[in-house]
This record gives sequence, structure tokens and C-alpha cells, in this order.
Amino acid sequence: MTVGAGYAGVLTSVMLMPFVASLRAFARGPAGDAEWRWTITLLSAAAAVSLLLAGSTLLAGAAVLASQTTDASAVSALFAGPKTCLTFALTPFGVVVLVNARSVSSGVTPVRWLIRIDLEIGILALISSGATFIYSGWFGAGQPVVAVVGLLVALWVAAIAFVMLEGEEEGEERAVSR
Repeated sequence: MTVGAGYAGVLTSVMLMPFVASLRAFARGPAGDAEWRWTITLLSAAAAVSLLLAGSTLLAGAAVLASQTTDASAVSALFAGPKTCLTFALTPFGVVVLVNARSVSSGVTPVRWLIRIDLEIGILALISSGATFIYSGWFGAGQPVVAVVGLLVALWVAAIAFVMLEGEEEGEERAVSR
């Protein structure tokens, strides 16, 4: 099961690359004048995808190696790396969400409620990733708070993807009606 989750994470990393490329229209805004947003979005998303890919690969490797050993401390150490990588991936994902918060939320969409809270999601992602250094209880790598914030970031990505898909359908309808 854990190996499957690792492979799913690798596939997710690969699928995020075209998503990040399609964020260019949102990152630049309606006037297309904010090139700095696109640069920060691209660099942060590349770091996030790299950490997600590394964490997922380490998770699959840890699952395979854990099945070959009986030492509990070794198994625990094997799973610490993937948890840490996946937790640190929240920092660049939070930056992507924050950089695009204003330009993305200016549109009228059916998922407006989710996109309107992107500022809060971005701040929570940065806080939960940074809190790993301060408190390792609920905010530790792979702990519940980090998992919930990761889910919120995933919901944000899904909402933005939905908005992009709707924008394409509206553009096609306008082209047909001309």
C-alpha cells in the first residue's frame, strides 16, 4: 500500500508540471504586466514538485526496505526522510498559492469560495511547514496538521484546475458563436 502511495506521488509530481505551466495566465494577471509573479510561481513550483517527487520516491524506497528489516529504529528512520520532504514541500506550495492569491481570486467562478480563501491556505502552508522546526507534536513532519494543510493545498490546485478548464470551455463557446 505504501509503495503504491509512493508511486502515486511520483505520478502526481509529473502531472503538476503541465498544471504549473498553465498557471502563467493567472500569474501574470488580466493585464499581463506582472512578470515577477510568473517567475516566483515557476521557481517555487519547481521546488515543490522536486520535493514532492523526492519525498514520494523515498516513501516507495522506504516501504520496500522496511519489509526487509526487523529493526524498529531503522524502519522509523527510513520513513523520516519522506515525511520531511513532503512536509517541506508545503513551503514552496504556500508561496505559489500566495503569489497567485490576488490575480486568481479576481475572476468570477463557481468555486469562488475556495479561491477566495487562497491567502489563508498559503499562510497555513508556510506556518505548518515552518512550525516543524519549532514544535514536533501536531506540527511534526507527517503529522495531522501538516496532512490537513496538504489536503487544503491539493483542494486549491483542484479548484484552479477546474477554473482553467471552465475558462477554456467559455473560450471555445465564444469562438463557435462568432
